[in-house]
Amino acid sequence: MLDILGVKDQREASCSLYVPDKSYSAFEKVARMVQDMAPEYELDPDLVLALIEKESRFKPKARSHRGAKGLMQLMSGTAKDFGVKDVWDLEQNLKGGMAYLRWLLDHLEGKVELALAAYNAGLANVRRHGGIPPFPETQAYVKYILKRIGREVDASIVWIGKSSLRWPLYNRLVPVDNSLIFINFMNRLRAKRTDSLTNRFFLLSIRPV
Repeated sequence: MLDILGVKDQREASCSLYVPDKSYSAFEKVARMVQDMAPEYELDPDLVLALIEKESRFKPKARSHRGAKGLMQLMSGTAKDFGVKDVWDLEQNLKGGMAYLRWLLDHLEGKVELALAAYNAGLANVRRHGGIPPFPETQAYVKYILKRIGREVDASIVWIGKSSLRWPLYNRLVPVDNSLIFINFMNRLRAKRTDSLTNRFFLLSIRPV
């Protein structure tokens, strides 16, 4: 269960075996800090390190054209929301980024794929699309990070929570035999029901009809 939430075990979380794509001068220092701090946020340090590698290539002074800063590429608003006073301070940047990732996991029913998508594209876009947004950058981002920690992402998996995700008004789920037909004005998709509707939330595996 903890693995689903992005943390393997408190003991495992303190001993990362993450190997970066290539050599980075700051990697060893950052890896030690992440290994020490990740358990506080109930995060797998390998997940955090893979996210950092994708976001900043372990460059503490990285700055994007959109204004994201530091190892975990925090926007000014996000940094402020999570108590970061100096975004260029390694420890503060890491704490802010990990607190944000933990917050996203908590708001997306612990689904790692969706939390990563929200980290890249924003929580509003994940909710708007009912899953990983159809943005090539975001889909490649999620796939890269999960691949780096030995996972695969099925971008067709959509999680519907009673309070976390909201379908646009033009979406419809129509029962047909033992399946559901998911319909909107852009696509018609068949979704096999995999959980009880009486629980008020369920997991759908979507495939084109």
